[in-house]
Parts: sequence; structure tokens; C-alpha cells
Amino acid sequence: MAVTIKPTAAEIISEGQLILGYFPNCADEGAFEDLIESWIDEVDSEVSLEVGSYYTSGDERILRQLHKACIYLTLGRALASAKVVTDSYDAEALPPEYTSPEQIAEDRDFFLREGKTILDKYDTTPPAGHFVGLFDSGGVDEDEKTTLGLGY
Repeated sequence: MAVTIKPTAAEIISEGQLILGYFPNCADEGAFEDLIESWIDEVDSEVSLEVGSYYTSGDERILRQLHKACIYLTLGRALASAKVVTDSYDAEALPPEYTSPEQIAEDRDFFLREGKTILDKYDTTPPAGHFVGLFDSGGVDEDEKTTLGLGY
């Protein structure tokens, strides 16, 4: 079976154990899945831009990792939305099937951190301080201390 980077709404819902009640703007399961799909599309685009040619790699190990990153980052986005909903309840009024806002925040942070950790392995952005050419300058005073703006 070919590995795809872009997850399905069913994968996101299953992995995050998401329930419709966390998303009151969704009238039914179909609207819920459409919302998840829209987040998947956004995350998939962001991942594609961030990892460049890794996105079209022929290495299934890389594709599996990027697939997992998309799941984690989409869950982070979904849980950020769910946290807004649970924050609106008084502690006593929170439905019993809901997770506490604090737990949702921890889960959100976990998924975002894990997704970013995976993407960092494939980031194609030059590191800070990367030589950008002879036009790089920190000003006259700074240039006196450097060789061609390299920071040496």
C-alpha cells in the first residue's frame, strides 16, 4: 500500500478521540468531518511548503514520518478549537464526556510539539546566521568587526 502524507478525517478523529460536542458550530458528523478536512488541507499545505522536496520523496520512511506530523499538527489545531469550547463552561457544568480544559491544553501542546519535532528533521529553511551573500550588513560599525559580513 502506498504511503500518503495527507491523513483522513477518520484518522484524525480516531487518533485524537475527538467528539462532535467539542465543535458546536458543526450541526452533524458530516459538518464535523468537513471541518477536520479543512484543517487537514491547511496543515498539509504548510507541511509541503516547510519540507520542500521531502514531500515528494520516494522513501516510505520519510512519508510515514510526514504523515504522522500532519496528524499531530491537525490534532493540535483541532484541540486548540476544542479548548476554546471547554473554557466556556463552568467547571461544574462541563459535560462528563468532555476532557478538562487543562488536559486538552496539555494534549494540544503535546501534538503540536511532536509534529514540529518531526518537521524539524526535514526543514529546508537555512539556519539563523546563514551567509546570505556580500550584501549582508550589520552597519558600518558592525562591518568593521567582520569579514564580508560573515560575523567572524
